[in-house]
Amino acid sequence: MSKELPRHLSLSNVDFAMLRENNEIYVDKSHLIAQLASTTSGKFFLSRPRRFGKSLLLSTFESLFRTGTKDFVGLAAEKVWKNDRPYKVLRLDLSIMEEARTPEQLNELFDLTLTTACGVAGLELPNMGDPIKSFMKLILQCGKGGLVLLIDEYDAPLSHHLHEYEIFELHQRYQSRIFSLIKSLGGYFRFIFMTGVGKFRHSGIFSGFNFLTDLTMVSEYNAILGMTEKEVELYYAHHLAAIEQKFSMTHERLLQQLRDNYDGYCFSKKVEERIYNPWSVLSFLSLPSEDFPNFWAQSSGRPALLKNYLATHELSDPASFFIPKSIQLMELQSSSDFKDLNELCMLQQTGYLTIDRFDGNEVVLKYPNLEVIESMASLYTPVLLGGKTLNDMGNENVKGIFETGTAGQVISLFNSILLNMSYNSFPLKNEFHCRDAMALILFGAGMHPDIEKHNMLGRSDLDVGLAKRRWVIEFKYAKRASQEAQLLDAAEHQILQRRYGDGDLLEREVIRVAAVYSAEEKQVTKWKVVDKA
Repeated sequence: MSKELPRHLSLSNVDFAMLRENNEIYVDKSHLIAQLASTTSGKFFLSRPRRFGKSLLLSTFESLFRTGTKDFVGLAAEKVWKNDRPYKVLRLDLSIMEEARTPEQLNELFDLTLTTACGVAGLELPNMGDPIKSFMKLILQCGKGGLVLLIDEYDAPLSHHLHEYEIFELHQRYQSRIFSLIKSLGGYFRFIFMTGVGKFRHSGIFSGFNFLTDLTMVSEYNAILGMTEKEVELYYAHHLAAIEQKFSMTHERLLQQLRDNYDGYCFSKKVEERIYNPWSVLSFLSLPSEDFPNFWAQSSGRPALLKNYLATHELSDPASFFIPKSIQLMELQSSSDFKDLNELCMLQQTGYLTIDRFDGNEVVLKYPNLEVIESMASLYTPVLLGGKTLNDMGNENVKGIFETGTAGQVISLFNSILLNMSYNSFPLKNEFHCRDAMALILFGAGMHPDIEKHNMLGRSDLDVGLAKRRWVIEFKYAKRASQEAQLLDAAEHQILQRRYGDGDLLEREVIRVAAVYSAEEKQVTKWKVVDKA
């Protein structure tokens, strides 16, 4: 391919043909797309979080089947796609149906979905009185192997009503009719590709996976959506160079910030390469900021599946927030029933957790990056604070206190939070609980503290880095008041002996604080700014 890159960013364009016509940047995945499309009578499913480009993927399939390589000039598919036959392509967006609450509304919205898709495809929908029967007639009219079916957001109606059992069941039964029909007429389809976020178990879709081949964790297609770091550097070199110049930032420093904030996803059983969230990267490149904003929370931080799960369930114990999560591989790969939806599966499917490594038959999950940790921590803040927010407590400017405040103001902030903390949700039983509680609150406030930050001599409890300041805080836990003075001395000695905060590469002001939490007072009762020895 030519090294000259297209000039325009493609942020919200999900129409492949229009993207190409507008000379927008397309990260070329067309070799994988052509490979799948070449499969005879292929029927596939792919699960990815929101804002990963599923709709653009379907649009790319649509263009390839409808007009061949017309829109693929200069892309990999132009060389490998050998089929010149134009196909009839029906693309259904089932998210249109999510507002339906009665059988009549389901029929009305599915009819609208079919009519809209037929209009785009240049097909005429037969009127059989029942939209599912009309769908069947349409399939039969296209002849065997004559129709390409693309289904976007199949699970949107189910996720939308996850907290409403009867309506969820209504949608589930209706979808069962649709997918049982598709399955029974499988020979009439040249190709089927379906996308979603969650995998719900019900007849006609994920019954033994004898209908669709699940590509979700197939290593070959790990990067079919999203971007690898090589792709970010190749396709957006001009934008990266402009940002480096604008902020006087080295290339490696910029890449490290992008990795920390937007990279880290893995959807493969072979943990080989990490994937960037494309929406976050493009949002940043469109409007770069030295703060590296949290685009996840702005666009997809509370998808319907998670939001409606939380309407009827509680988050797991906040004490487990920073502990690695493990789940059986078989459970992660399987579909879920409405009544026994696994929290870890749900968090992985929605992008809050991703595959870190494999330990035998167990998958170890982690938070992929800082913007996701921050978004997840914001969900826990009301849990920790007994339903309150930092704004409710008058602590809306947490970051400002760390940026310009004194050590005393920081400790007062901590004590204000501790006074409002729900000890039923998160009892503070040791110094690690104190550290984790503060770290959770700071993440939820949009800051990115390091826990147990390593140097050559040890690990500091809490390290809070800002543009012009760095706070290093060492906690000790006093069960009795008589221990407090001795523990404060121990915390100070540890900071000095292990040289916490030394050698800051950004040459910021470093403020080292020794702090003692009293189990009796439920407050930080003694603290001290530790001057460098």
